Amino acid sequence: MKKKWISESELAIRAVSKAAKLMEEKGTKYLTPRMKSSPRSIFTDLDVLIEKCITEVLKPSGYPIIGEETSKDKGADSKSRGPVWYVDPIDGTANIVSSIPFYAISVGLFFG
Repeated sequence: MKKKWISESELAIRAVSKAAKLMEEKGTKYLTPRMKSSPRSIFTDLDVLIEKCITEVLKPSGYPIIGEETSKDKGADSKSRGPVWYVDPIDGTANIVSSIPFYAISVGLFFG
């Protein structure tokens, strides 16, 4: 059996683990909501901190990284023929801000 994408999977797990620790450390200090383009689309400083943390861990892979909070042009690298990382640092920001315990740190590798 060919072990394809093992190192990338391990890298993603390492990124999410490090981000989860950061989330626990920073807690509610960075959860003041700010609006993006509409009242339903919010982010916090914690979203930005976590995305930067994940990006630092994934950067050595050499693959482009598209983050929900910090990527200026979300579609810029999505036309790549090689792998592209997609990061949503807090998938469910409205929930975490509202103390609803249903949210996730999402990291995925797309190969197009």
